[in-house]
Amino acid sequence: MYYGFDIGGTKIEFSVYNTALECVFNERIPVPAEDYEELLDALDKFIFEADKQFECKGLVGIGYPGVMDSETNTLVCSNLPSLHGQNLQNDLEKRIGRDVKVQNDANCFALSECFRGAAENADVAIAVTLGTGVGGAICINKTILSGHNFGAGEFGHMAIPGTMLQRHPELPVTHCGCGGHSCLETYCSGTGLAALYKFYKLHIDGSCSEEQALKGPDIIAAYNANEAVAVKTISVFLDILASALGNLMMILDPDVIVFGGGLARFDALYTKLPEQIKAYVFSNMKIPALKQAEFGGEGGVRGAALLNYK
Repeated sequence: MYYGFDIGGTKIEFSVYNTALECVFNERIPVPAEDYEELLDALDKFIFEADKQFECKGLVGIGYPGVMDSETNTLVCSNLPSLHGQNLQNDLEKRIGRDVKVQNDANCFALSECFRGAAENADVAIAVTLGTGVGGAICINKTILSGHNFGAGEFGHMAIPGTMLQRHPELPVTHCGCGGHSCLETYCSGTGLAALYKFYKLHIDGSCSEEQALKGPDIIAAYNANEAVAVKTISVFLDILASALGNLMMILDPDVIVFGGGLARFDALYTKLPEQIKAYVFSNMKIPALKQAEFGGEGGVRGAALLNYK
């Protein structure tokens, strides 16, 4: 059996998959956000109870919201204090007496889509999650590209190209939680889209009350209703995203780009974005397939289980 954990900022999700990759057990609990020992207790309880239920010693994979320090193998999880600075892999292995594989949650999402998902037949796949932030991952021949510092695929923290400030000179220079400026996620995440709408509401109408400061789904609804500020906001949002994906195409030349996260259901990502990317790549390049993730919210925990799949 393959055991998968998806550890997030608010919950731990645990699933068990059989050799046919069918989910035979799933449960969620609130994540111990401050107490590391309590978090370890929760993980090994799930593991030992599943061992007993399925009469096996399951293979364990864990997705976490952060990156790993390449020298110490400790986790950098700024949004989850209980995991930050901890060597989860080593500590859990000692408790349960078996190997544990750990990986960034966006990488797990990408891996899931490479096995019977939207990237099933891709030699090179890029996964982009458009949620609270912008996450990313690269899979080559169904294998995660982690990189020298375990930081490959952190597209959300690329600075947007200078051409964007030329094309949209009114754009604000943003400050990102990573310490950088004008990172992609400050414009193209759900949070970034809301901030962009508020900026253009002020820029166009001169004011923006709390009631007028829309969030992602409402901005998309307003765009579909042809509301002027939403149309402008989405136009710039898509242009910035197209330029970023064009840059990734020039580096990786992927077969497919898979979208996950709360904004992945936005139709314009699949109807308008492919044409807009053409402005940022060689004229002879074919645009890869742009697809919505097939496994949705299950992707993280399923991908964690797949870390041990052969």
